[in-house]
Amino acid sequence: MKATPYPPAHIAIAQAAIGQRETDGANDSGFIRGLWQSLTKQWQWLRGRAWCGGYVAACLKGAGLPVIKDYYRAKAWAQYGSPIATPELGCIAVLERKGGGHVAFVVGMTSQGQLLLLGGNQDDSVSVIKVNPSDILCYRSVPDGEAKFRTPVLAEQRIAQFKTKGSFA
Repeated sequence: MKATPYPPAHIAIAQAAIGQRETDGANDSGFIRGLWQSLTKQWQWLRGRAWCGGYVAACLKGAGLPVIKDYYRAKAWAQYGSPIATPELGCIAVLERKGGGHVAFVVGMTSQGQLLLLGGNQDDSVSVIKVNPSDILCYRSVPDGEAKFRTPVLAEQRIAQFKTKGSFA
């Protein structure tokens, strides 16, 4: 039986980029251009676009997991993997927002029931944000063949530590 890594590989990759931000104007930086380049040779047309979907795709691809064709479209992630009713550590959450959608990974839940989402293009950076579960359009499993973990409930001080240090420890 294969040992299950904790956190899952795509989340470890996602954590490593916490703090990366837009530095060259709206939706642009060397980090973001590198994201696009890791996904396609024809990346120039993506420059300046919202990059939450690209961030999710780059983390999954880096972990050797499949990526959807329209990865740059946040709401397209609603077709990824399989639908799940409740959030699990590392699953994909697709949200509705004014002007479009947003996509990120579920990494926890506060004691008040808010979800913690790790994603790109959150306040112009890779960060962890709190959202109400009612804002989620759907949860999608990541087809990684690994056992799933219950979404951890984190104390407020652990949330602050995670946001600044990028670690579950």
